[in-house]
Amino acid sequence: MESQLAEERLRLERHLIKICDKIGSSKEARACITKWLGQICSHFLPHFVNADTLALKYQRFYNRSSKLIYLLAAVIVTTVSAGAIFKVHEMAITLFEIFAILFILFLIYLWKQNRLARKMAGQPHPR
Repeated sequence: MESQLAEERLRLERHLIKICDKIGSSKEARACITKWLGQICSHFLPHFVNADTLALKYQRFYNRSSKLIYLLAAVIVTTVSAGAIFKVHEMAITLFEIFAILFILFLIYLWKQNRLARKMAGQPHPR
């Protein structure tokens, strides 16, 4: 998080220095802008970096789990179809199907819990 914080601050400083160079401002103005930016960054940037890190974490969770749900659904349908076509009635196949369905339900439960926790915290749901 510290490296992200420093990186974002450096990016903002470079951007302001480019603006100062375009308008031809003096060294004093540049120093004042850098000082002002430092005060703003020290207050807002840690919150921004934390929110950005959390957003990436939740985005990865939702993307991976939604892909996993669709994959498991396809595997379950394939397994049931293969069992019906080849007349296979094995307990392992049935247990696998039950486990996969329960896992899908568990992932959906986690999504709902996460959404409820965000609602309680006053954070909007990402769409």
